[in-house]
Amino acid sequence: MSSYFSEKASKNEPLVSRVLVLFINRNNKKVKGNYIVDKITPDLKDNQSVEYPVEMKNNKLIPIGNMPREIREQIENYRFLVQYESFGDLSKLKRIKEPYNEEMPLYTQTYELPKQHRLNRWVQKNFEVDEKNAELYIEKSGELKGSIIGDFNFEISYNPNNKNHKYYSESVEFQPSMEE
Repeated sequence: MSSYFSEKASKNEPLVSRVLVLFINRNNKKVKGNYIVDKITPDLKDNQSVEYPVEMKNNKLIPIGNMPREIREQIENYRFLVQYESFGDLSKLKRIKEPYNEEMPLYTQTYELPKQHRLNRWVQKNFEVDEKNAELYIEKSGELKGSIIGDFNFEISYNPNNKNHKYYSESVEFQPSMEE
């Protein structure tokens, strides 16, 4: 399971991304991963990437080891949208795109997401995004019903064709657990 938020304030500012990647072993119920902070500069010369180990116990993220207080608080307060919100009835949203390939079990949809929709409000609240309309992109591979193997990805984008593009995405990849 992974979660990704990215934003760029202006042309000369670095692109800042916060990524949480968790590996969930369904056999022993252990959850480990990393919280990653990336800063990508416009000239690509002074890029930085720092990983902080995390684990999850009792549905709470726990930072492992030494790290700045601000990062520790970001980890402890991090939430996955799929943990707390339902997508609800997507048929009520306006579809923008819906490509389909009969040769491959990959389903994609793009919807217009009004600024007052609960998914949009969740991202606005948790990542301090200004209240505005967004686009919701959903991708699912594998069988649509009953499959325990496949991927589910979604992205909520703000200003997708603009230099001040911000987006939040989550991915859930279902695979058999590996032995440790």
